[in-house]
Amino acid sequence: MALPTLSGTLVGGIQDISALLPLLGTEQCETHVGSALDRGFLYSSITPISIFGSLGIVRAAFNILIASFNIQRYRFLGAKKLNDGGFYPAGVVAPMIALDPRHPKRFLAESRLEAMLDDEHIENVEDLTVSLGHGQGVLRWNVMLVSFSLVIATAGLLPYILIIHNSQHSRPMDPDRFSIFPSGWGFPVARVLGSAFCVIAAQFLMQIRISVLLKMRLLFVTIDRLAKKAGIDLESIIQTGSELNSAHEQKQYWNVDVASETCIWTLQKWLATEDRQNQAHAPADLESQAHATKDRKSQDHATGNLEGQPHDTGGRESQVHRPIIQKIYTTEYERQLDSMNKFVPLWITPILGFTLVIGIALTVGGYIGCFYLIQHSTNDTFGPVVWLVLEALLSIIRILVWALNPSWDDSEGIIFKLQLATHPPLITCNISLEEITEGGLAPVARANNFLEDIVTYTGPLPSFDVNDVALYYIFTAADEPQFISSDASQTPSLEDGVLCVIISAYQEQESRILFKRNMGSSFFVYISTLERVPGSTVVNFRVDLQEGATEFETHFLTADARFMDQLTSQYDAILSQLQNRKSSKATFGKTWDMQRPSEKKVGMMEASVEREVVESRIILTKEDMTYLRHGQMERRRRYMCLQLEEWIELYIGLFTEELFQDVPVIPVFEDSESLMSVAQKYEANKAEYLLIECWTSMEWFLMDTATKWDEHVQAHHENMVDSVVTGTFAGATGEPDRSEQHSERIRKGKLTARLAGERESLIDKTWSLHMENMHQRLRKQANLTQRRICERRYYDLTGEAISAEWLKILTRTGDILECKPWSSWTPRLPLSARRALLTDEMRSNATALRGKSKVTIFEALQMALRTQEFGKIESKILQNDLHEFELIVGRCRERADRVSTSMNYQRTDIKELQNDRVLTGNADNLLMYWSTESLQERRRLLDKNQKYLYLSDTSIKAVGGPQNMIRALLRSQDFTFLDVRESTKLTVEDILLVLKGVKSIRGFSSNLGETAEKEILNVVQSNVCEAVAAKQDTCLYENVFVTDYRRKGRPYLLFKVTGSSRCTVTFHTRKKRDHIIRLRHCMTTINGKVDIKLNSQSLERTWGTSQAVKLNFADEDVELPAAYLNVEKPVELTISLAEGVYGLSDVFLPIRMVQVHASGDGPADP
Repeated sequence: MALPTLSGTLVGGIQDISALLPLLGTEQCETHVGSALDRGFLYSSITPISIFGSLGIVRAAFNILIASFNIQRYRFLGAKKLNDGGFYPAGVVAPMIALDPRHPKRFLAESRLEAMLDDEHIENVEDLTVSLGHGQGVLRWNVMLVSFSLVIATAGLLPYILIIHNSQHSRPMDPDRFSIFPSGWGFPVARVLGSAFCVIAAQFLMQIRISVLLKMRLLFVTIDRLAKKAGIDLESIIQTGSELNSAHEQKQYWNVDVASETCIWTLQKWLATEDRQNQAHAPADLESQAHATKDRKSQDHATGNLEGQPHDTGGRESQVHRPIIQKIYTTEYERQLDSMNKFVPLWITPILGFTLVIGIALTVGGYIGCFYLIQHSTNDTFGPVVWLVLEALLSIIRILVWALNPSWDDSEGIIFKLQLATHPPLITCNISLEEITEGGLAPVARANNFLEDIVTYTGPLPSFDVNDVALYYIFTAADEPQFISSDASQTPSLEDGVLCVIISAYQEQESRILFKRNMGSSFFVYISTLERVPGSTVVNFRVDLQEGATEFETHFLTADARFMDQLTSQYDAILSQLQNRKSSKATFGKTWDMQRPSEKKVGMMEASVEREVVESRIILTKEDMTYLRHGQMERRRRYMCLQLEEWIELYIGLFTEELFQDVPVIPVFEDSESLMSVAQKYEANKAEYLLIECWTSMEWFLMDTATKWDEHVQAHHENMVDSVVTGTFAGATGEPDRSEQHSERIRKGKLTARLAGERESLIDKTWSLHMENMHQRLRKQANLTQRRICERRYYDLTGEAISAEWLKILTRTGDILECKPWSSWTPRLPLSARRALLTDEMRSNATALRGKSKVTIFEALQMALRTQEFGKIESKILQNDLHEFELIVGRCRERADRVSTSMNYQRTDIKELQNDRVLTGNADNLLMYWSTESLQERRRLLDKNQKYLYLSDTSIKAVGGPQNMIRALLRSQDFTFLDVRESTKLTVEDILLVLKGVKSIRGFSSNLGETAEKEILNVVQSNVCEAVAAKQDTCLYENVFVTDYRRKGRPYLLFKVTGSSRCTVTFHTRKKRDHIIRLRHCMTTINGKVDIKLNSQSLERTWGTSQAVKLNFADEDVELPAAYLNVEKPVELTISLAEGVYGLSDVFLPIRMVQVHASGDGPADP
């Protein structure tokens, strides 16, 4: 009784072992069937080996079957119904053909593809195709799948051998025993064969379905992108051309968040519904389509349809766009799906689906039958035990095989092919690393934008993505190329390129820039600074290679070995591919779940890349050099504008300083005013008008020159764009297919837009800075003027007018700067219009003020007579002040003429810059003339305190050489003396040229030799004779030198040679009366003495005896007796050194007549 009881217990407990089945890997069967394409065919091939797990195979097959089933006519997607029923495929690969839980309206494969495009930085989707791996590899894997599945599945029959054998001998005469399968093998064979069918058909269906989904997504994205490039909104057109039930349904027809398959169905239906007759009348080419669109826009304008409301939604617009869409669809459909339709016929999918249905039925039937067989073997004690042990053993073997996971059964996965660009991408900026390190700013390219451009030429690169770390790239020339003109006859040499990576952690203030100086070296690390441009997405960076070098350990990212390994791998791959690309197509693989291949394969690839990199160097292209040289032109234009702005401030600052030193300080006038007080007021106001004229003129010169430069730069930019675009997209050989044409057209448009955007951004930034700087300069000067006028302790209507003039200028320039209209016809102006308007404003102001700054004696008298105070002036006082009044008016006239001459010089200087030679050629001499050092030196030459000019080789070098110094001297002030003793750069011819050009020079000092000095002296004496003939008071200096020993910055003449150092003053008198000449001089030694002779007659020594003159420079009057004067002939006054050393600072001309008063009531008539 014991044995039957044991047998019954075992057999009866078979149906209750379900709780133990997970220990035998039954739940993993469903997962591994859905993961075999990723982990190897053994994962699925071995699942039928045991009955434990058969239902998991069935569930996997059922989910895959439903998810792969769709009906285009009814827009039926099995994956959607599967999702609605609460089912979801298990495994790694099977979910790819189901809906994405995060985007429930599209498939997971589509979402993974979108993510892959972002991760791999592939923007040119129209160049991308997908296939089922390499032909032989796919076939081999599938053959192995079928073979191993069928062979391994037969092992599932082993547990039933003993049971079937015993059952056939226990009751051989029972006619009903296993009447369905008389042999007893029917149910086990059905389960094994059905499971094998499920496993095999499921893998085939998933491969086909994933490929279709990926191709459909690529087709959708490409069509949508090309349509948008053609100015067509497919979503709007298809919606308006379809009969839809609701607004919600409208969004399901063409949308990026909807399954691409349904979108393509909609497009096919939309294209097929149009009547052939309408298609025949549709525009046949792009030109006619453009005309049709233009006509429609004209009709919009005529009918007042300014908001672009839809017209005739089913008609005219559809007719225009339909041929374009049809052409795009046909081309892209052939490229994406024709190859697959040939490789995988359309009838394969229904057969595989039917096979899967048969497999599911056989598996379920065999599964039930097998347990029925076991449950009816109650008389067999040993058979069920053997069955259980063998099934458990097979399950354990299955688990071991899963755990072993050999690599030889892995699938090649999905193969993507990317058509690469024929030309390397343009460098990211037109400024070299050398110039950046000299204090320049350079725009950086964000990682996404840079890698998108690089990948179009190199193909996908090793992945590198770190959370909370921003990456920026700069690819440019390592050294600044030699500046040459854009002449086509000159072939520029190609420079070495350098790739810089800037890493910036969000929690760190400082960033790091890394680059390699040559391909085989290690990284150099420098501290850099990122500067974000307000109101834009542009990011600039600054680095100092002299002081910014640092170690890897100073930053937590560069100290991370894993981070640096990833960075190095990507860096080397970029450089290697840029220089050593060997194919026009990039082939890269993805696993069936759209992930990168294994780490082992990636490591092998990166190692091979690194070996190539060591032997490579980066050479920039001709297009890169053209782009770089245009950048040099733009920077030179910006540099020259900044130098002009600096010169304006230096020049006007000096002019203002000298102007108000020359104009006397106006006292506080009482009620009873003299003619002198009126004249002094008038002189002060004329000086203010001169200042306004000077400012507006200089600003006008700057704006006009900058505008001319912009015209040259714009023309050069257009040539550069044409050269770069033509050179970049002229490398394709053979006849490209339509997809390549689309891709090249898109890349060309993107490059053109980038270059145009850079130009517009630069113009906007540059001119905004110019106008802001100009406005600030004018505002500063206006405030100083207002302060001077407010400090006057009297009321002056003209002063109020001056303040109003400044206010008007500031208001108008401010309005232009801020784009504010000041009339109904000036709406918010673009930059170019504001620039032109501001230039005209400065020119008109300068012209209008020019008349106000000039004065005549009659104008001054009329001004005096019109004043209210003039009625209180007594006639005697008027006569007494008349001479001084004439002197004041003379100063005003002389000052206005001097400003006019100076302005002409400045305009001539600046106008010489209004050509493209200074921007495009090797204009080193001209650049030196406008360098900061030169501007400082030229300011010194303009300073009236430097009328005794001392020139050295240092000062000549500062302005850029002898020619620049001659140019500066000829366009500076009226010098009195030229000392070139310590200059070796000026020749005799140079000095003679200066003396003949600057007629005011009355003396010189040099070490050029007796012959040269005699020749120079003749020219100086000739200048003096011309002045005397013109009845001008003048001087001639001989054997004196220039020094500033006792007055730093204010040179004076030093008399050192006794008897030979002298100054001869020649002047004219109108009356034979006593006169006075004022000298500013100093007896620099205790025993210093000078002799002064008037017409060869020695004068009584009354000078040089005061303590003030002996200690420092002081003004001293020398009386000139009337007895020694000539009225008709010029008078000569000789000042010669008698003893010691003598310093002469100024001889004040003209001489003054001594006022002789007949009585205390007033002066006698002179």
